[in-house]
Amino acid sequence: MAQLQLKELGSKLETLPTSKDALVKLLKQATTCLAELDQSPSTSTLESMKPFFNAIVKPELLKHQDRDVKLLVATCVCEITRITAPEAPYSDEILKDIFQLIVGTFRGLSDTNGPSFGRRVVILETLAKYRSCVVMLDLECNDLVHEMFSIFFVVARDDHPESVLSSMQTIMVVLLEESEDVRDDLLSILLSKLGREKKGVNMAARRLAMNVIQQCAGKLEPIIKQFLLSLISGDSKPVNSQVEYHGIIYDLYCCAPQILSRILPYVTGELLTDQLEIRLKAMNLVGDIISLPGSSIPEAFQSIFSEFLKRLTDRVVDVRMSVLEHVRNCLLLNPFRAEAPQIISALCERLLDFDENVRKQVVAVICDVACHALNAVPLETVKLVAERLRDKSLLVKKYTMERLTEVYRVACEKSSDNVNPNEYNWIPGKILRCFYDKDFRSDIIESVLCGSLFPVEFSISDIVKHWIGIFSGFDKVEVKALEKILEQKQRLQQEMQKYLSLRKMSQDKDIPEVQKKIVFCFKVMSRSFADPIKAEESFQILDQLKDANIWKILTNLVDPNTSLHQSRAYRDELLKILGEKHCLYEFLNTFSVKCSCLLFNKEHVKTILLEIIAKKSAENAQRTQSCMNMLVIIARFSPLLLRGSEEELVNLLKDNNDTIQEGVLNVLAKAGGTIREQLAVTSSSVDLILERLCLEGSRRQAKYAVHALAAITKDDGLKSLSVLYKRLVDMLEDKTHLPAVLQSLGCIAQTAMPVYETRENEIEEFILNKILKSDSKEDNMKTSWDDKSGLCMLKIYGIKTFVKSYLPVKDAHVRPDIDRLLDILRNILLYGEISKDLKSSSVDKAHLKLASAKAVLRLSRLWDHKIPVDLFHLTLRVSEISFPQAKKIFLSKIHQYIKDRLLDAKYGCAFLFNIFGSKPDEFAEGKQNLFDIIQMHHQLKARQLSVQSDANSLTTYPEYILPYLVHALAHNSCPNVDYCKDVGAYDDIYRQLHLILSMLLQRDEDAKSEVTTDKEKEVISTITSIFLRIKHSEDVVDTSKSKNSHALCELGLAITKRLVQKDVDFQGLSHLVSLPPLLYKASEKEGDDTLVTEVKSWLADESALTHFESLELETVQSQSAEDEASKDDEKDGNEIPLRKMLKNIKSQGTSGKKVKRNKSVPAETKKTGNDFDILNMVREINVDNLGTPTNFEPSNGHDHSLIKKELKDPEYATGKKRKASKTTPVPVPKRRRSSSAHGKLRLSTSISKASRRVSGVDSPQPKLPLDEEVNPDADSKTMQRKMVKGSEKDLLLSSLKRKVKGSDSYHNDELNKPDEHDMMSPDSTQQSDKTVGKNNKSSTGSTKKGKRKSISGLAKCTTKEGEIDTEDLIGCRIKVWWPTDKKFYGGTIKSYDPLKGKHVILYDDGDVEILRLEKERWELIDKGRKSIKKIKLSSFEASGQKHKGSSGSQSKKAKKIINGKQSPSKPVKRASKNNFHQEDAKEPSKISNPEETTTSKADEMYSGGSDEELTGGFNEIMTKEKKSNKNTKSISRGKRLNKEKNFHYTEESDEEKQDCSGRLSEDRESVPQGSSEEREVDESSGALRENINGQEFDSEGHHDNSKADRSPREMEKSHIEPSKSPDDDDDDTIAEISDDVPLSKWKHRTGKKSSGKEQ
Repeated sequence: MAQLQLKELGSKLETLPTSKDALVKLLKQATTCLAELDQSPSTSTLESMKPFFNAIVKPELLKHQDRDVKLLVATCVCEITRITAPEAPYSDEILKDIFQLIVGTFRGLSDTNGPSFGRRVVILETLAKYRSCVVMLDLECNDLVHEMFSIFFVVARDDHPESVLSSMQTIMVVLLEESEDVRDDLLSILLSKLGREKKGVNMAARRLAMNVIQQCAGKLEPIIKQFLLSLISGDSKPVNSQVEYHGIIYDLYCCAPQILSRILPYVTGELLTDQLEIRLKAMNLVGDIISLPGSSIPEAFQSIFSEFLKRLTDRVVDVRMSVLEHVRNCLLLNPFRAEAPQIISALCERLLDFDENVRKQVVAVICDVACHALNAVPLETVKLVAERLRDKSLLVKKYTMERLTEVYRVACEKSSDNVNPNEYNWIPGKILRCFYDKDFRSDIIESVLCGSLFPVEFSISDIVKHWIGIFSGFDKVEVKALEKILEQKQRLQQEMQKYLSLRKMSQDKDIPEVQKKIVFCFKVMSRSFADPIKAEESFQILDQLKDANIWKILTNLVDPNTSLHQSRAYRDELLKILGEKHCLYEFLNTFSVKCSCLLFNKEHVKTILLEIIAKKSAENAQRTQSCMNMLVIIARFSPLLLRGSEEELVNLLKDNNDTIQEGVLNVLAKAGGTIREQLAVTSSSVDLILERLCLEGSRRQAKYAVHALAAITKDDGLKSLSVLYKRLVDMLEDKTHLPAVLQSLGCIAQTAMPVYETRENEIEEFILNKILKSDSKEDNMKTSWDDKSGLCMLKIYGIKTFVKSYLPVKDAHVRPDIDRLLDILRNILLYGEISKDLKSSSVDKAHLKLASAKAVLRLSRLWDHKIPVDLFHLTLRVSEISFPQAKKIFLSKIHQYIKDRLLDAKYGCAFLFNIFGSKPDEFAEGKQNLFDIIQMHHQLKARQLSVQSDANSLTTYPEYILPYLVHALAHNSCPNVDYCKDVGAYDDIYRQLHLILSMLLQRDEDAKSEVTTDKEKEVISTITSIFLRIKHSEDVVDTSKSKNSHALCELGLAITKRLVQKDVDFQGLSHLVSLPPLLYKASEKEGDDTLVTEVKSWLADESALTHFESLELETVQSQSAEDEASKDDEKDGNEIPLRKMLKNIKSQGTSGKKVKRNKSVPAETKKTGNDFDILNMVREINVDNLGTPTNFEPSNGHDHSLIKKELKDPEYATGKKRKASKTTPVPVPKRRRSSSAHGKLRLSTSISKASRRVSGVDSPQPKLPLDEEVNPDADSKTMQRKMVKGSEKDLLLSSLKRKVKGSDSYHNDELNKPDEHDMMSPDSTQQSDKTVGKNNKSSTGSTKKGKRKSISGLAKCTTKEGEIDTEDLIGCRIKVWWPTDKKFYGGTIKSYDPLKGKHVILYDDGDVEILRLEKERWELIDKGRKSIKKIKLSSFEASGQKHKGSSGSQSKKAKKIINGKQSPSKPVKRASKNNFHQEDAKEPSKISNPEETTTSKADEMYSGGSDEELTGGFNEIMTKEKKSNKNTKSISRGKRLNKEKNFHYTEESDEEKQDCSGRLSEDRESVPQGSSEEREVDESSGALRENINGQEFDSEGHHDNSKADRSPREMEKSHIEPSKSPDDDDDDTIAEISDDVPLSKWKHRTGKKSSGKEQ
């Protein structure tokens, strides 16, 4: 039927109708008929339809202008192609026109509501279903295909039926798959639709393109890869300007990630590029990819993910912030994804980012994830976040508190969802600690605790249960903070209630007195606010408000009977009345919290009591204790809240649980006065219960019971306590329940002294005769601290009762006859018993001494003016008790009392007694406690507050501890200076004085404070004045001890001068100070107030000071404590912040001896395995993200030097360690001096851990003022003492800046030996370093004075002009004491660092160590040995006149070259080392010593290595001199790093300066930028460079530009060139050798008293 109609329609269309409607009608009939026909009909059918087929493609129809006609024609021809498929119904030309028509109809697909939309969809679906579009490829209709692709992406809509989009997708996929080669224009169309947020591209088009690519991934992969690579590499520009390949890559990852396998490395490269825009795009791309929901990141993508995480350390803040945002999205989508731990670990490392916004964002990300899924974030991570509460940025601190509160709130809400809320109970404690932060105070803390800590929907029961858990984890600091908040709240509520009553009184009439009281109330209340002035103004405005509702609400808020729910409602109503725009809104927002009972109220108290009753079983002991602690605090600060709970309290008092009983007793003692009346109504038996506990309870129960009894009775307990007192005294004779009875008696004495005084004598006689004078019948051989006897405990209780009787609450000053008690305490402190005839164990005596000392401390609060000096001294010496537990308890009590301002700071002297005999942790704790006390008094001094009560007013200056210390030392520790001349006997006294003075001057390593110049002068002035004043005073207690005090003051002045590191006019600085009259009185010898110069004590002369300055000032073992701390820092495996790492390195470099390598490890193996460099470390920390491993090069440029020594030197070949003693026949491995954390960032003082660079440099030295008038001997001493002055900051900076500095001692090594450098620099007639000048000075002086001074057996020839300078020690052989191994190890001093005063010692087994020799025990080996310098006794003696002659011109100039620098006005002539060589040539037999020769070569190789090795070079003579008689002071040990250059502090030309600065800048550029730590390094290094006035020299001391381009390896090679013989040196410079000191004038030590001897 349809075919007949089509045949008829074909004839009608032979001649087209003139009317459009008629044509449309015919075409519609045709479309209907065609739709009814099946595909591939019979031949006859096709023939019958032939006319129609021909008519429908007539040009008039195919190119008709009407849209409807064109659509119908397209529909017809589309159906025809379907029917005739797979055969083409028309010729190619006609088919092209047909497809042109069909494609054109697709433009209308955008109009989904149009009448023709259905027909267009049919055409589209037909084309897709029957794949007719393939014909377009055969016809090579490329432009048409391109047009169709474009149309599809333009018309695609999100509201299209799925069939439309799928048909489009099918057509495009078919065309792409059937194409032999995918054309670029089609690919460009596809890719141009990819990318999120692209303008002009809707989501449907983007999704369509992605689906097409996904289906054709195999076909498109090669061309897409090629296309992307050309874009990334920049080889070609995109055909379509809309193509942005980062967006393309993202969408490709979403639809066909396999295509990107070869693209990812290029993206990784973009993450590392220097171009910020590209780096940001790449970073955003990867961030978007990892934020995709779904499975974890594929293995192929892990490397780029790791590099992405490293962008958290990018130097650009925007990049880091962007990474954080992506990471946040990633974790929120799937908090438990496989990569979550890696991401969280990376986040933790950025909590210390130098930018506050980044730190804040890290806190935000971690807390967002924690709130989303609490179990997804480890608890330790949340604790790290909590540390930001102490951030230096207020923004970060406040935000951290807000988010931590939210985390805790979420934990409370999710307590049933596999989350244990107790794990987060520490958070409120952390928040409470912020109370001590001036940026928070109580305003913010209380608002947080009341408003946001718990969920709003929580009931009172829920809140109390959580508070109980919180209380169980509180420490003392947190409890104290809560108490302070409640104390402020109590004061504020009381004042507010007073104000409300006053206001009510003054409403009717204006009364001036009332107004004054109101103003005073405002002042008191305003102190509770962070800004009191602003708060007082707000109170004044509040007072003017007339709204009665506001005053009604405020009255209800202050009322303790208001419930929690009501308080919240009142507060909300108050703020609503005011409105946010009101000027008092913020003020009343805070004030309404402070004055209300939102934190704790009566409902809380009731619930706590119910909780106690419900959970009082043994298994809930901790919970019960927490409940009682809460009740006690509430009773103390809000006793009104206990009204109504009297019955429950009485019932709990009858409970047999000791914890509950003690708690209730304490509550009654605190709140008894408030609930007294209702308590009496509730129960009449309370008094009886309390009396029974006073008589038979525990001591704690008795204490609280007495105070409770006094509190709940109307007459302050006088009546009830009188009855109780009589029974207690009567019970003494029965000796039953003595501990409780004695406690009760003592408490009655404190509470009701009139009652106690009625029978006081009976009590005292009983305690004295029946307890204190009793002999112990028990075993007196007990040695354990816990094995004290029962009698000992009774004696302690008796002492406490005595003491309490002199510390009553009221009128203590009227108590008579305290001297009797003080005599008792004195005897016990002397003998351990009241009489030396009584026998008891050492344990009992120690306990009694401790109890007596604590009694003195307590008495001194009120009776300090009565405590005699000898008792004060005895009390201080309790810290020397042999039991460490006693010492710890005693010192902690002193620390607590002084910090609470209950005790005079003079008792801080106790920390210094026996501190150097304590263990490392005890030493560190004692030192820190003493520092806390000094810091506290510095602050008090600034505020001019009084530490003591009016009874004993004392200045707040911390320096006033010195008179008490000097007096105590003079009487107890110091031998008679006139008779005891053994300087070693005064070692500990020197250490004690040095420790306290370094803290007072804040020069201690642990002191964090930065003292301004004015403050420093003030401190120095005060210290100086005290010492000078004591020197001109007499001892009041024992005049014979005055000389001891004077000697100690001279020693103190010498230490002060050494610590100040500059010339100080002590006389000029001094001012009149008043000394404690109990200790000193003005000397009767003085006729006036002028300070008379007296004879200087031998204890402060140069020989003694040299000995003292050679002492190790701290215990060696203290290193282990520091290492332990470092271990704690690294425990979590996270990267240590650079600042902290460098601090650890510095501390390891300055405290005691260093970790050494085990001897059994070969030197070369150790070096290659352990070399590292600080700057290398910095790079690794911050540029670790480059993924390039740090290659540690040979650190010192002497890989083979030690091996050569082993081959050539018999000493090395034998492997013997003890060169001096010869008692160890076989090698013994050295043990570590101290433990080390991790293999960690300690610069192990072994050279194998030195810088990996090969060259050396001069280290800068501080420019210090000189005293031209000093005497010849003192000149050298002061010079060396000053030279040592490098501060800890210098140590840190110099250790970092060894990158641009090398060793000071190229030239020093050259002075010491025939040098390979001679081969490199023929022009070797000048010396480059100022140290030569110093040598000149020293040797010049040595020819003028032959007097010897003996110091502990080690003597040296002193001179008028000065002594041997520090650098002259280079090459000397010494032996160093190792306390762990208990023996000496021999070695050679290789070099010296004048800035840090450190020597490099090469041990005989190949180990190298950097030491501050003044803190070590060491001795000189080989008395007659010339060392490497080859300076021979005969040479010096033979050329004595020559030396003398040359010194005339040299000594004047040398005088100005003290402390390693020369006078700016006169350049120093450079001395040639050749004259040394020539001098050596006179004795060739000695020069040829193989040991010296090989060591010399090693030295030269060292000169290319660590600064320590080289700068240590001139330390040996200095150190030996130190040991002998000079203050040759070394600076604390530390590892120094170096570069390939040599900088010297000398006058230089502009050209040389430019050369130096150029190299410095180059070196700086090699340090990556990207962290705050690096910036700090740059800034600090810049600061040091400002002080550099040196120039660069070659190894001979000549300016050498060629070295700038040398590689470390070349430098190393150059240093191991064969040296030329000293005989080849010229003769014309021999005269200059006179400036050296002959080693022959040194003598061996005959004994060492300050430290142990070699066994």
